[in-house]
Amino acid sequence: SRLIETIQVFPRTSAYNSDYYFMMLHKLWSRMAEHDWRTVAKSLFIFHRMAVSVDPSLHLEFVQRFNRMQRLTHKKTKATYYNLETLLTVRDDGAAPFGPGTAKFLRAYAVFCFERFLSFSGRFEELDSLDEGADLRKLLGQLKQARRVLEKSVQLKTSKSLLRHEVVAQCSALAMADCFVAERGRRSLWEVFGERLGALLSAQRTEAERGGRLAPSDIEATSRLVE
Repeated sequence: SRLIETIQVFPRTSAYNSDYYFMMLHKLWSRMAEHDWRTVAKSLFIFHRMAVSVDPSLHLEFVQRFNRMQRLTHKKTKATYYNLETLLTVRDDGAAPFGPGTAKFLRAYAVFCFERFLSFSGRFEELDSLDEGADLRKLLGQLKQARRVLEKSVQLKTSKSLLRHEVVAQCSALAMADCFVAERGRRSLWEVFGERLGALLSAQRTEAERGGRLAPSDIEATSRLVE
């Protein structure tokens, strides 16, 4: 989309002249706060596309603004930005019935999108940057976060009738591709997670062979990762 193309070519220095990042997030939230659930879903889809597209430096700029905005009041809705309660205040317009299944999907997709956005840049470079010589606690923390994102993605279960809506199908497909499908030289989160988990286990074994001791909490956390 035009929005994603703009993000990808936006010069870093422009942020000093105007708060581009804030305005982008403001516009996206203003659309998410509409009452038509299809508009909400489309806006979440664009937000997800943005999350998939940004490099680490752009990601950091957006996350900093996002965190600040969650403490600010959106003028139109009189509620804080990126508030799930506001996002789910939608109505049935008759043409596209809104029911419990739709509400459940919107909530699950919003939670997934925000978690994914706050955790990693577009290609999960944060995980790739941690090699076997990295701090094991840091690597373990990143893997725990990756697992949380994966768990959120598999909660996007929906009915066949709901999938007949094009926007729901698009949202579901993007989430599955982002987390589980490697394509066009881009690795999925599942693939990166598996590789880094292997690196963690290898590093922990090496540490044990050298006589080092792992904290019980780290052992428990690692066990949960491989469940």
